[in-house]
Amino acid sequence: MIMVDQKKFADVLRTFIFKYTISTIVIVFGMALLLYTLLHFGVSKSLIGKFEDELISRTQSEIVYEADDIRDQLESVKDHTDLLRNQYEKLFNSYENYNTTNLNATFGYHKNGVYYKTSDNGGSSLYYSGKTPLTDYAKKKAVKTEWLDPIMKYVVATDNMVVQSYFNSFDGMNRMYPYQDNIAEIFGPDISISDYNFYFLADEKYNPNRHTVWTPPYYDPSGKGWIISCISPVYRDDFLEGVVGLDVTINHIENHSLYISHLTNTKLFLVDEYGLIIAMNNDAESFLKLTEIDNKIISDSNENILKPDQYNLHYFSDEELQDFMITVFTQSVDNVDFGGESFYVEKQLIQETNWQLISLTNESYVGENIASINKNIIVNAIIICITVLIIIGIIILIYKRKIDSIASNISNPLEEMALNAKYFGVDGRTIRRMPVTGIEEVDMLNRELHIMSKEILSRSQKLVQAQIENRRAEQTIEAYHTEAITDKLTQLYNRRQIDDVINSEVTRSKRYRSMFSVILLDIDYFKEINDKYGHQIGDEILKGVAKTLKASVRDSDIVARWGGDEFVIVAVETGEQDAYHLAEKIRLSIQDTEYFKQLKVTTSIGVAEFNLNKDDARDILRKSDVALYEAKNVGRNHVSAYKEIGENHEHKSD
Repeated sequence: MIMVDQKKFADVLRTFIFKYTISTIVIVFGMALLLYTLLHFGVSKSLIGKFEDELISRTQSEIVYEADDIRDQLESVKDHTDLLRNQYEKLFNSYENYNTTNLNATFGYHKNGVYYKTSDNGGSSLYYSGKTPLTDYAKKKAVKTEWLDPIMKYVVATDNMVVQSYFNSFDGMNRMYPYQDNIAEIFGPDISISDYNFYFLADEKYNPNRHTVWTPPYYDPSGKGWIISCISPVYRDDFLEGVVGLDVTINHIENHSLYISHLTNTKLFLVDEYGLIIAMNNDAESFLKLTEIDNKIISDSNENILKPDQYNLHYFSDEELQDFMITVFTQSVDNVDFGGESFYVEKQLIQETNWQLISLTNESYVGENIASINKNIIVNAIIICITVLIIIGIIILIYKRKIDSIASNISNPLEEMALNAKYFGVDGRTIRRMPVTGIEEVDMLNRELHIMSKEILSRSQKLVQAQIENRRAEQTIEAYHTEAITDKLTQLYNRRQIDDVINSEVTRSKRYRSMFSVILLDIDYFKEINDKYGHQIGDEILKGVAKTLKASVRDSDIVARWGGDEFVIVAVETGEQDAYHLAEKIRLSIQDTEYFKQLKVTTSIGVAEFNLNKDDARDILRKSDVALYEAKNVGRNHVSAYKEIGENHEHKSD
């Protein structure tokens, strides 16, 4: 294998520049100075046009870049909102599967009457309006929604645009992360959540298609200042349980997307589809003579405070300025005149929210720069002519430092991107987005690597979530099956399951000419026990009798609760005589057992054997029921077999 002598890109670049440029710099410098002086006045006019083109191109590029960045951030917030909504809908649509134990959350009543979470357990705060009746269901909902604190915490931690996540229910419950100690005092004794745009814009009236939507700017009642919210309705079947939302502050949008722009002397506006200015930079504030709204508003009432009309293009008090801004906002124009000045216009649509990112750049900015350039050229030409020899001598000494700087500007970002790529995915990190270098190819590579890493991590998270949901679905199906065939009180099979068992035994007996018997029993005077001691004692007796039955039969026999105080036993491979002895054993065992504080009960039992020649499932159940009826007639606490009674007696009983 051929060994290649590897060098860093910075070293290669330094060698190349120094080797091939330093030897010609003196000749080129002298000729350039002469040509520059001769040609300057001839090309100044064309320079203005080129400068204009460059300014427009740079403005367009920056606006497109900033718009794309805003789109990416809003899309990320929307995806997290959908994730939060899906988790809440899953909770409400499988509500009984979520328990209320071991959640480490404490709740109580504030002195102003509201029900709230009293301490920070690392999750969200919770507030219940003082006008909401605090039923057991409401309190359980306050506890069960604790299950979703981790996902609310995850969204705020992973999305740097989001300052808080929340869920507002139809009955006045508010769950909000991060936790706020004084939420009961912030919201007061009662707050009408449904009157706020972060609720009603997602309800059935305003959002019948159940889409995820963005609110216009409003003042956050919990004290986060002026914000917009990405909100989505949470439905249980067709019932609106409430609304989830993620909050983004106006300050964040301005600081991240407007103030960091590299454009100079450019006014930037972020305007919604109705003409309301959501955010603007300092140049835009000065141009409109409109200061961005203060983040602190003092209000004694909990009310929905929207951004005032003075920030809407359609309601400017200055009619000339209003007409100018509406023209820019509504029409497709490249240049617009206002106040004796001309402006370059660039607009980008943010499709996710129907917002427009608008920039206005003074054309006079170009002329001012050209005039300044002309003046500087004349002065510099005189100075250069005097000092050219000195500069030629000095430049050899300082050129190496210049070369190092150029090489570092190109090489260092590439090295940092390579290091970021090496640790991509560790601890869930993405490839970090570095500051803009001004080198188009490097910046483009930086942006694309960042976007690619976010997409890869997003898809990985979705795959893990899908695996978790599949496992939960399997567990849910198994739990539903067990619940469907089991009596909740006694944990015996229920009537639906015993019907299937008897039908199966009938089929098996007829196919293999085998026998089986059915034992039907109920507790004597059980109604009087319930009336005298209460239904809770009655339930304890039913559970005790169920345990006695399970302990008295074989593993192959099937025991079920038939309904009320009646139980049924399917004795497999058992004739009526053996079934009779088993029933007598059960009767005596129940008679001798104390089920609650010296309280004993007795049972009446009917036994019937399946007749292969003429019985079906209904016949065997009917015969056991007739035998049970006879056992009650002879005085209860008795076992009767159908064979001893006979069919004639059965007809008389009817």
